[in-house]
Amino acid sequence: MRHSIRLKLTLLLVILMIAVFGVTVIFSNLYIETYFEKRVERSLANTFDELNNKLPDVEHSDPEASKNTISEIVTSAGANANDARIFVYDNTGENIYSNMVMNEKDARTFMYLAGLFWGQQNSDEYSETMISGESYIIQKDYVNSVGAYYYDLIGKVGDRYYIVIRKSVAAVKESESAAVELFTIIGIAMTLIGSICMMIVASRFSNPIHRMAEVAERMKELDFDARVGVKGKDEVAVLGNTINDLSDKLKHTIEELKSANVELSKDIEKKEEIDEMRKEFLSHVSHELKTPIALIQGYAEGLRDNISDDIESREFYCDVIVDEAGKMNTMVKKLLSLNELEFGNNKLDVERFDITDLVNNIIQSSSILLSDFDGKLSVEETGPIYCWADAYRISEVITNYLTNAIHYVNPGGEIRVNYTMEDKEVKVSVYNSGSHLSEEELKKIWVKFYKVDKARTREYGGSGIGLSIVAATMEAHDKRYGARNIDDGIEFYFYLDTDIGC
Repeated sequence: MRHSIRLKLTLLLVILMIAVFGVTVIFSNLYIETYFEKRVERSLANTFDELNNKLPDVEHSDPEASKNTISEIVTSAGANANDARIFVYDNTGENIYSNMVMNEKDARTFMYLAGLFWGQQNSDEYSETMISGESYIIQKDYVNSVGAYYYDLIGKVGDRYYIVIRKSVAAVKESESAAVELFTIIGIAMTLIGSICMMIVASRFSNPIHRMAEVAERMKELDFDARVGVKGKDEVAVLGNTINDLSDKLKHTIEELKSANVELSKDIEKKEEIDEMRKEFLSHVSHELKTPIALIQGYAEGLRDNISDDIESREFYCDVIVDEAGKMNTMVKKLLSLNELEFGNNKLDVERFDITDLVNNIIQSSSILLSDFDGKLSVEETGPIYCWADAYRISEVITNYLTNAIHYVNPGGEIRVNYTMEDKEVKVSVYNSGSHLSEEELKKIWVKFYKVDKARTREYGGSGIGLSIVAATMEAHDKRYGARNIDDGIEFYFYLDTDIGC
């Protein structure tokens, strides 16, 4: 709180007010007496001038009428002279008019003043001339017999009248004290009122600044929802609007940075995933190619060294080399196809085709594989089912499912191909009787190069790529696929959109 700008500003303004008030009081005490004396001088002089302008015109043969006229003139002039005493004498020394009852003190005063007129100074009186003019003098007198100071104007009007205008110095001093006291009270009151006003004004200016500090503190904590509520077009409002604009820009910039960071993280993860896939790919490919390359190399060296001279042995060697080379060629083709699917380099050629016709054609072309199958193969008989997909890629899926079923079906077992309509899709399933797979194996069979190693025939040397191609193909189509244990075998399935869903 002691560091508050509102408190500092209020204290500064209050100190400034007190300083100004103090200086004003000092100068007032120094010059207020002079000011009031000048004011008294002007008041006495103005009253005399008014009398000097009107009294010479009084001409009456009747003395009483003259006195009445003079009384009216002096009364009017005396109203402007506040509490001044006014005496009018003729050239014989007779008191023609006085706005106050002549008492003993007034008589003594007149005698003193008369002495001044006629050059008869009284030794027990003190006199200090303040202004000396052609027709009047103003002086500050002290009368011992009265025991008081007076401001006296003594003047002559024409050749007939003498005027004395007197003001008590004590009355003037009392006015001075009253003025100083009033000024002090008003000054203290205005200082208190001004302090309250200054605090209110300081709050008006400091509250927006305090609000700006709070917003800046929240901005430091990356909270950009706070806003400075400002009105007007002054510097504080401009600063508040600038902070609001800065908050918006920082928020937008940080959002962009976060988005860029998310994208960068994804890119890094993708790169790491690609690197890991590359390492895994090289490892698996090396493992898969090691055996056929070794066989090809060994039999080729045998042919070169003429290990066997009979024709049958040489033909056997050649058959092995051709067979292993064919396996390698098949695996490389599958890897290239899988690579295209996984990295999206090969766009799908979606078309309308009959899935039942496609399955029947694949079964007919797989006669070589089926020649070694001693079980039962059945295909559900149904009418044409038209689907929308890449027919070539779907044929690879069906071929891989069928090949997988032939090699893993139990001796004398059964393979079934079924179609099931579900809403706007058709479910194509390939079932083979045989051993069940564990839940972990059902998840891993879609991973490249993963082998369950439960094939019935020793001749089947699967590479573990076929089901990976199925997974990549169906994900490219954005359709469901999978495998599950049912009854005494396993069912592999996938879904396609039908004409009904288009």
